[in-house]
Amino acid sequence: MLIASVYLGRLYDTHTIRIDSYSIHRLILCALVASRKFHIDDTFLLKSYADIGGVSVHELRNLEVQFCFSLKWKFHVSFDKYREIFNLYMWYKRRNDN
Repeated sequence: MLIASVYLGRLYDTHTIRIDSYSIHRLILCALVASRKFHIDDTFLLKSYADIGGVSVHELRNLEVQFCFSLKWKFHVSFDKYREIFNLYMWYKRRNDN
């Protein structure tokens, strides 16, 4: 999830895809799929992701291609960036646990 949030941040910074209430769950789904595919060799079938996300396989495939091109295929996340997002998540979690 943390790496997917980095991807979403990069996507937001590029302004290449409109983010609204209609698209946000699709973007999150694409970010999670891309993150899992990039970092884990053994992934689920695209149909499984589509079923979980409530979209068709065809739509998810198209969204995934658009997502990858929008990110310019830059899926690597440096350790420093990962640590930054992790620390931000932990700060937010501690803040809301109180």
